[in-house]
Amino acid sequence: METFSSVSITLLVFFAQTGTSLEIFKYKVELDVNTNLVLRWGIDYNMARIYFELSATVLPGQGLMFGFSDYGDVTGADLAVLGTHFGKVNLKDCWTDKNGILRMDFRQNYALTSGEWRNNKLLARFHRRFDTCDPMDYAIDTGTTHVIFAVTQGPLHPGQQLPSSVKVGLQRVQLLKPDLPQPDIPPDTWSFDILNPNITIPARDTTYWWYVTQLPQLPIKNHVIQYEGIITKGNEEFVHHIEVFHCQVDPWVKVTSYNGPGMAEDKSPELEACREVIGAWAMGASVQL
Repeated sequence: METFSSVSITLLVFFAQTGTSLEIFKYKVELDVNTNLVLRWGIDYNMARIYFELSATVLPGQGLMFGFSDYGDVTGADLAVLGTHFGKVNLKDCWTDKNGILRMDFRQNYALTSGEWRNNKLLARFHRRFDTCDPMDYAIDTGTTHVIFAVTQGPLHPGQQLPSSVKVGLQRVQLLKPDLPQPDIPPDTWSFDILNPNITIPARDTTYWWYVTQLPQLPIKNHVIQYEGIITKGNEEFVHHIEVFHCQVDPWVKVTSYNGPGMAEDKSPELEACREVIGAWAMGASVQL
């Protein structure tokens, strides 16, 4: 006689308020829908070099700022400052000090390969090394990178503080991704979406939200071969990371349903058994195999 085990899993979601061939730009992220700012990039591990392509709506007199910092701040940032002139694009490697004053980098480690500005559309392609060995540059690694960006209302001048009118955006992205071949997916593969019900995120900086759901009955062993985050369009900036826990209880034990903040007093004691992480996603990550 076959026996069926019911498996409960817990979903924890963390919210934070907060001239090159086209083939090389394998990855893409939309940075700002208001200005149609899109970042595409590609990686050359042999040369330890990363290639960027920025496209955005830039009006006459406006500029574009793109770069990195440790915590997404505009102070202590490594910046590529782009401007336009008669249809051409220029790029300067800059940085900001602790007071937010823009400085020109003595070593220009961003190499502009092509750029054009036509009909208020800017397209620029440039590259740099992962680690330039320049203390004023951000060292790009395999972790999550805080990408900052802004369309400015005028040119940015070294020696001056960034204007308070500059609305700096932040996107967390994993820039260096493993360059692995896409495996063949078995024909009998099935998928299961774990979706948090519609909730209202509390008005505070950080929220941990727990949700208990149940896998379908599984008569035989199944292997997880791939997972990825499913984020409702428009909520990308709020969901910082997701973890899926396996609730290790006896087959006859039913884990009480729960949908609420992680620190709530009415949280089911059975959730203490949900400790084994079977999947994790963080902002900027792609499909994990």
